[in-house]
Amino acid sequence: MHVEIAGGGCGADTVKDVVTAAVEKLAPEVAGVVFDAVPAGPALLQIGMRPPESVRT
Repeated sequence: MHVEIAGGGCGADTVKDVVTAAVEKLAPEVAGVVFDAVPAGPALLQIGMRPPESVRT
């Protein structure tokens, strides 16, 4: 089984462990899991609320 995983951030090893354990439990006939690294997509743009306008006195 081949799984594509983007990036190699701090959670990549955890994702690999969870996917491998799930496949072993739910599909024991699968010989193994191979993770293929693919380039990460574009960075996410976080959009927040605009700061409140200053109050004129």
